[in-house]
Amino acid sequence: MHCKYLVLTGSSGFLGKHLLHSFLSEKSSLTKTQQQGPLYRIYALYNSHTDFEKIVQDYAEQFKDTTLCEIIAFSLDLTDSNAINKWLKQEMSNVDVVDACIHLAAMANPNSCQSDPDLARSVNIPRIFFEALISEKKCPKIIALSTDHVYSGTNPPYVEEEEDQVLRPINVYGESKYEMEKYILGKHGPRLAICLRSSIILGTKAPIAQDSSHSTFLQFCATRKDQETTFWSDECRNVIWVGDTVAVLRWFADNTNDENHNGGVYNMGGPESVSRLDMAKAVFHHFGYDTKYLVAQEKKTQPQIAGGTPSPLDISMDSTRLQSQTKLAFATMDEIVEASFPVK
Repeated sequence: MHCKYLVLTGSSGFLGKHLLHSFLSEKSSLTKTQQQGPLYRIYALYNSHTDFEKIVQDYAEQFKDTTLCEIIAFSLDLTDSNAINKWLKQEMSNVDVVDACIHLAAMANPNSCQSDPDLARSVNIPRIFFEALISEKKCPKIIALSTDHVYSGTNPPYVEEEEDQVLRPINVYGESKYEMEKYILGKHGPRLAICLRSSIILGTKAPIAQDSSHSTFLQFCATRKDQETTFWSDECRNVIWVGDTVAVLRWFADNTNDENHNGGVYNMGGPESVSRLDMAKAVFHHFGYDTKYLVAQEKKTQPQIAGGTPSPLDISMDSTRLQSQTKLAFATMDEIVEASFPVK
């Protein structure tokens, strides 16, 4: 049985850890003899997480008798050509072809991107890494996480085909992600490059290194019981559950060699456009908190802070194309909250 070789960047991030858990926890119906080795070998790259290699090894130990995959974690700066070449020659010497690269690594804080545009572009468009992977390991497909910040927020809801020629991101983060899309689509073409314009990803803390894992906006909302808190009522997003995001990534990874599927750009958001206030209300209703402590405020009425980071107001988008392609049904806001706070 063929083993798929996958390269995963940003493996120590929120989504990366959820994806690794998904691969590790999936049980094989075959015996080790029948399987003749792992079905997936994942080269999990990370940059800023201390001791992540050992953390992954320790976490994977609990699945050693049932898992379908083998994970090799490695610290790598995707902007360092010498380090990349060394990794390819030493750590990847026994791999002739990488089946797909799932690219999640990013400088994703809009404020940080706005403060240092050059760094944002070098991190968010790692040309050296992509070119080395394509030329040295003949990687036939890149599945890249983009963002809904490529849209300006002035004419929602957004549909991919309608916007391809008129995108005008209003902050450096959105600009850098849009440039990444154009770069990998230009290198690979729309059949072999997949760019997923993701909305805000919500869910439980990642199970790997859970104590130090990133929390989402929902966890913040859950801390606001009996505390008056202001939330934007007009900043709207089609938020998506992390489990649905993992399912999308795995669908494209598992269909690496399918000549019939379409690549290119996909919106990746849930079925509902919700504001920050809507998200807070969903959490309060879930826990039975009194919603009188939720204060609505319109962001559009607030003065722009001089030198601040512009943020699109309403980037609601239609993800019909992605759902039609993958045949996946995405969770509603209430379902996301239920999944994010499971009953113990």
